[in-house]
Amino acid sequence: MKFSHKEIFDLVKAWVIISFAFAIVFKNAGDVFINIVLMSLITVGAGFLLHELAHKFVAQH
Repeated sequence: MKFSHKEIFDLVKAWVIISFAFAIVFKNAGDVFINIVLMSLITVGAGFLLHELAHKFVAQH
């Protein structure tokens, strides 16, 4: 799969935004906020990226 610079920029931007949104929702979990953001970047971000890559793969095939 090939990606344009705009696609990569948009994916990274959406990844950060959705991770912060989940971190804000879970900020009262008793952990330090930056830890929640980092966990969201890894967990939610991974799911988001795989989901979006699946869309691109299906659209191209």
